[in-house]
Amino acid sequence: MIDVVLQHSACPSESPEPFSGPAVEHAPAPCIQRLPPEILVEIFRFYGAERHARNAALIPWPIELPSEHACSWIPLMLICRLWRDIGLDTPTLWREIEVKRRLEWLQLALTRSKDAPLTLIFYPGNMAHVTVPLLRPHGHRIRKLVLPPFIFPAHGQKIDLPFFLPLLRTRLTLLDELVIVAAAETPDLHKLAGRTMLPLSERHYPALRTLRLARAALLWTPSVISRLTCLDLRACVIHGPPLPHDQFLSALGTCLNLVELRLLDSFISFATVIPAFPVTNPLCALPKLRELTIGDEPAVISWFISSLRLPEFTTIETVECVPAAMGRST
Repeated sequence: MIDVVLQHSACPSESPEPFSGPAVEHAPAPCIQRLPPEILVEIFRFYGAERHARNAALIPWPIELPSEHACSWIPLMLICRLWRDIGLDTPTLWREIEVKRRLEWLQLALTRSKDAPLTLIFYPGNMAHVTVPLLRPHGHRIRKLVLPPFIFPAHGQKIDLPFFLPLLRTRLTLLDELVIVAAAETPDLHKLAGRTMLPLSERHYPALRTLRLARAALLWTPSVISRLTCLDLRACVIHGPPLPHDQFLSALGTCLNLVELRLLDSFISFATVIPAFPVTNPLCALPKLRELTIGDEPAVISWFISSLRLPEFTTIETVECVPAAMGRST
C-alpha cells in the first residue's frame, strides 16, 4: 500500500485531479449591517432620548421640557459608513435644533432637515438678532419653539424679547407647542403687565395646542386660550388691569379641549377681582380636564375650584402662596 502511494506521487506525468469539494462561501454580513434603514433611524432616536434623560438635570429652565436632546445621536455616525450615511440623509433626525452660539451649526441643521417639521430650542445668549432672519423663511416648518430666560440689562432696559418679535409675529401655521421664559429672574409682576405683549392669537398660531409661559404677560381672551389642550403659566400676569371674575371665567370656559391646566404664583389673584360673595353655581365647565394645579392664596384657590365644573377623573393639586397685592377683593 505504501509503495503504491509513493509510486503515484513520484509520477511527474500525471496531473492532480481537479478539486470537486463544495465551493467556499463568504461569511454573511453581521446582523447589525443587515437592518433596514427604518430600524437604524429608530436606534438613533432611542440613543438621543437616553442621552437627554441623563442631561435633563443640566437644563436651567423652570419649565419641564419634554423634547429629546437635539442631535445627541451624532456619535453613532462614527460606527461605520452606513450609519454615517443614515445620519446625513435622514431629515427627521435633524428636525430638533439647539440654537446656541454656532451659526454654522444652525445653517447645517436647517439644510439637512429639508422639509421636516422643526423644534427650535434657544439657549441663553445674544444670538437672536443673527438667527431670527435665518429662521423666518422656515417659519412654516416650526412645530415647537422654546425660548430661554431673557437677560435683564443692569440698568433696567428692555429685555431681548423684541429681537424675537419678528419671528413670533410671523404666521407659524404648524406651531403646536410654545415655551417662553421671559425673564432670568422673577420680575415685579406689577411692571410685567405693561411689557411687550406676545402675539398668541389664533391668527398667528392656528395649530397651537400647548402653551407654557413663565414671567410673561398675555391677553386672557378666547382667541388666545380657547384652542389649547395644555396651559402652564408660572409667575405670569394678564396684559392690562384685572378682569371681572365672570369675564375671567367666561374666557376659561371656552377651553373645551383643555386637558392640563397650571396657574401658579398667584396668577388668579393678579388676573381677576375675586368676588366677596360665595359661588352658588359653577360658572365654568372644563369637560376634558385631567390635571389642575393652582398656586395662590387659600381663599382664592377655594373660590376658583368652586367656580369650576370638572369631570370625576380630574386630579387637583394646590400650592399655597403668599398674599398677592393686585387683583384681590378687600
